[in-house]
Amino acid sequence: MTEDDSLAARLTDMECKFAFQQETIEALNAEVTKQWAVIDQLLKKFARMSDQVVSLEDSVGDARNEPPPPHY
Repeated sequence: MTEDDSLAARLTDMECKFAFQQETIEALNAEVTKQWAVIDQLLKKFARMSDQVVSLEDSVGDARNEPPPPHY
């Protein structure tokens, strides 16, 4: 095997590794993008639920300030 053949083999090997890395990076990027979409949905749901809890606490708080019924 000559030096040119050795360099060509090394270059081919590097090109294969590079192509595999590119494919892996693209797959990971797609997965991260999906995860961010899920995280955004969860954050929106959490914000709505937090608002509902605050609303419920406010309504219960108003009921606690009322005097007890006369039969007590």
